[in-house]
Amino acid sequence: MAPKRCLKRPSAATVGHLDPPERPEWVEKQLVAVLEVEQVDWATHMAKVLTVELRAFSKQMGGQVMVKLWCDFAGMATEVFAAQRIKESLASSGLVVNFAFRVFLACDNDSHSRDFIEVNHSPAHMACDVDERDFGTGTLCTTAGDTLQMPRGGVDIYVACFPCGPFSPRGKRLGLDDKHGMCYTRAIETIEHIQPASYIMENLCTLTHQKAAGDASSNIDVITEYSRKRLPNYDVATITKIDPTHNGYCQRKPRLLQVGLRNGIAPQGRLADKCERLLTNPAAITMNYRQFLKLDDADVSWHRFNCLPAHEERLHLLGQGCTCSLDPRKTCDVHRCKCEKCRGILGPPKCQWRLKAVLFIEKNFDRGIEEFLGNGNDERLTYCNILQLHGKSVSTRPREINMLNIAAHLPKCQPLDKTLAILDMSQGIDWLNIQTDGTVQTMATNSTMLCLQDGHILTEMQMATLMGHSCSTLKFRHTSANQFKKLIGNCVHVSVMGLAVFAILGSLAVN
Repeated sequence: MAPKRCLKRPSAATVGHLDPPERPEWVEKQLVAVLEVEQVDWATHMAKVLTVELRAFSKQMGGQVMVKLWCDFAGMATEVFAAQRIKESLASSGLVVNFAFRVFLACDNDSHSRDFIEVNHSPAHMACDVDERDFGTGTLCTTAGDTLQMPRGGVDIYVACFPCGPFSPRGKRLGLDDKHGMCYTRAIETIEHIQPASYIMENLCTLTHQKAAGDASSNIDVITEYSRKRLPNYDVATITKIDPTHNGYCQRKPRLLQVGLRNGIAPQGRLADKCERLLTNPAAITMNYRQFLKLDDADVSWHRFNCLPAHEERLHLLGQGCTCSLDPRKTCDVHRCKCEKCRGILGPPKCQWRLKAVLFIEKNFDRGIEEFLGNGNDERLTYCNILQLHGKSVSTRPREINMLNIAAHLPKCQPLDKTLAILDMSQGIDWLNIQTDGTVQTMATNSTMLCLQDGHILTEMQMATLMGHSCSTLKFRHTSANQFKKLIGNCVHVSVMGLAVFAILGSLAVN
C-alpha cells in the first residue's frame, strides 16, 4: 500500500533551475551589520573537552567518514550547520578523520523551510508530512511525488525537533493526546523502522501534561519512559536543560534534548558520560549582546526622560500628533486601537491590553495607577517621546508604545543610558520578559526584540547571529525577512545541537 496523499509537487530544486539562488535585497541590507561579528568558537571548546575520545576515534576510522542525516520537523536543519562547525573544528585540531555530513531526507510541512533547506543543504530527498509514511510497506511520499523506500539501517543520525504546542504551558497541555503530540510518536515509529545509529530529539524544557482538571505534571518523564519502552535497543541520555549560555553565547533558549545511541555501538552509559562531560565543562560568556553584535554606543540622551517638556519640545511633539502617554487608559487619535471600543473614553479600560497594563502597574510599582501617575507623571516626557525628539520611532501600535513607556520606569531598567535591558515587543505586558544581564531571552517566531538603551530593534540577521548562525554563508532564494524570522524562532540553537552531535561522536571511540 502506497503512502496516503502521495501527490506530485514541484520541488524546490525544480524551482531553483528557473530561478537561481540569490540574496534578496533585505538580506544584503542586513548583512552589513553582522559581517564583522565573530561567532563563539563553541566547537573547538567541546573538541578540547573530548580530545582523548576524538583522537581515539580518528585513529580507528582514518580517511573520510560519511555521516548520513535524517531530519524530521526540520525547520532550518540546524544540525547540519552544527555538523559543519564540528567538521571545521576537528580539521583545525589536526584529526585524521575528514567528516562529510550529508542529508538523506529532510521533512517539514512549511514550504519556506523546505526551500531554505533545499538551497542550503541539498538533501537527497524532501518530504512535507510525517503522516505520509506507511510503515507496513516501508515507504514514504516525497515532495517530488515519488514513493521512497525507507532504509533499514544506514542512517547515522536521526533528528526530530517535534512541535512544542502540545506540551507548552500556554497551550492545553494535552501532551501525547494532542493531535500534534502524535508527531512525537511518528518520530518514534520512524526510528523503530529505519534503526539509525543514533538519534537526537529536541523540545522546550517545560514539557507539561494536563492529566486532569488542575493537575499538570512533567511530561519529560512521560516521554522518556515512552521512548524507552518503544526503543529498548537504544541507550538514552536525557538532558533536561541545556542553554546556549552554557556554550558561551549571550543568548538564552533552554531546551530539552533526548539523545539515543543504538546498543552494541558503544558500551551502556558511555553516551550519558560524554553528555555529562560536556555539561560540566561550560564555556565562559565573554561579551554581552551589544558587544557581541557590535552595536554602536547609544546615540539617545536620556537626561530629559520623565521631565516636564520644554516649550520647544512640546511644540515638536504636538507637530507629530501623537498623544500616547504613560496612562494606558488614554487613547491617541494618531495611533488608534484596532478594537474601536475605547475611542476618547476615560475611566475603566475597554481593551484587554489596557486592563492588563493597569494591573501590571499596580503589581510592579506597588501602588495604584493614580499614585503612579501622580505629580504630573503623565504630562512628563515618556520613553517614546524621547525617541521622537531624537527622530526615532519604534512602533505605531498603542499597545507597544504604552508597554515601552511603562517598562522604561522599572528600576531594573535604570539608568536608561547604560541599561542592557532588552524586551520582546510581540508579547503582552502580562507576559513581559525583560533581560537586563546582557543576554537575550528566548526568541519566538514573531519576536520583535528591542534594546531599551537606544530603541534599536534587532534585525533578522542579528537574531540569527545570536542563534549561532554565520549569516554570510547562508543562502536564500525566496525567503522573506518575516519568513526567516519564523524559521529562527522555531529552530534550536546551533551550539546546543552541536553538543548532542559531539556527545555521539565522543561515544564511538573504542578504548
